[in-house]
Amino acid sequence: MFSKKEIKEKIQEIFYLYQNVFLLPNGLPGRYVDGQSGEIAYQESLLADFGDYIPFFLYFKKDKKMSRFCSQQLALAEKEIKKDPLKRTYWGIDLVHAFEYDDLLFGLYLYYLLSRGKKAKNLAAFILKNHFERFFVNRGFSSFYLPQFKLSLPVVNCLLGGFIEIYALFYKEFKKEKYLKRAEKLAGFFIENSFFKKFSLFPHHILPFACHFPGLKTNEVTLMKDNTATVWGLLELYKAANDEKIKKAILKWLSGFNSFLPATSLPAQTIYFKRDKPTVQKTTLTAGFAAVDLLCDLSFFLKSQPAIKTAESIASAWLSLQNQQTGLLPLYPEGKISFLDSETDMSIALFKLYELTGRKAYQRKALKILQGIFKYHYQKNGYALGVNIESGKITRPKSNVKFNALLIKPLIYLLEKRAIYENPLLFELLKDR
Repeated sequence: MFSKKEIKEKIQEIFYLYQNVFLLPNGLPGRYVDGQSGEIAYQESLLADFGDYIPFFLYFKKDKKMSRFCSQQLALAEKEIKKDPLKRTYWGIDLVHAFEYDDLLFGLYLYYLLSRGKKAKNLAAFILKNHFERFFVNRGFSSFYLPQFKLSLPVVNCLLGGFIEIYALFYKEFKKEKYLKRAEKLAGFFIENSFFKKFSLFPHHILPFACHFPGLKTNEVTLMKDNTATVWGLLELYKAANDEKIKKAILKWLSGFNSFLPATSLPAQTIYFKRDKPTVQKTTLTAGFAAVDLLCDLSFFLKSQPAIKTAESIASAWLSLQNQQTGLLPLYPEGKISFLDSETDMSIALFKLYELTGRKAYQRKALKILQGIFKYHYQKNGYALGVNIESGKITRPKSNVKFNALLIKPLIYLLEKRAIYENPLLFELLKDR
């Protein structure tokens, strides 16, 4: 449905935007632009999302312009990282969130896999050292650091579980035991948590003591990215260390996930527990694609039949909402507006499901989503965030810069014409983290 020529043209169009529309004065891409006028919305860079754009251009390193662009971006990233830029200001106080480094580190990891260059490796090692010193503290963990006071707060956001995967990947590639030990220590913290033991799911926040604090969601479960990041981390650690305890924890989580899956098979993005009773708060395509994607991986690597059955059930429920004319999916089950990134990621999840089941309907539906994206989300200066799935009319013309590069992921898959699970590099490139 997409010729090789068409695919390459679409990739070049996106690369053109990164060279000519998306760049800030400091040379790094901005976060948002007006997809119609090309005006950059505000001046924050994509540094923290390095892994959401650079690897997809570096993949085409034989293209001299793309290769040079990636080298320049890496040099700019190195310069900026020394300034400690990944901080936010709240009420006049600077705060660094541990998870801000996740996509940056994963991007540097992919950069190294694709180039084997020492600069990316050394920069990643520098960041990991600082990350360890700030967030692995006093025999425990922290997700928040106050640089003005050099203080790590005793609060863990479940997104920190994503670093189980980061450390496991760096151990697998560089064979440094310290990375494995950090992954194992962090995994132990999550699977020994009392909430997980009771409900088989991971809470949004974990405190070092039993209490409730305003703004901290200790009784709330978020599927994407809190739980998915942590479980993907556990899976990567299991692949690296072959520890049965880790496998049992993953299967325990799977049983918990199935227990709270609504009868509609549309998984909740958030679940709130009050007096041990769960209440579904929100259901989105974002939760849907993440669940299908993760369950496919659990099915393949753990040989789990329940995982693939649940993945098919969720996929079928969401595909029943696919508009047959435009091919697009709504962000909310009851809604009519799409969300670009979740559609992109659902297409990849469906390609995985096709590979694991052999059912071509999943492949056809994925291709139909992509056709709808490139037809209806397209704008001259960046793909639109949202479209009415019935009329195809753009409703949110603002363009998220990284979502444009992430569109290259399914295009790489279509170019490769190889199975995701049989190609380790392709598997890494197509991850959604």
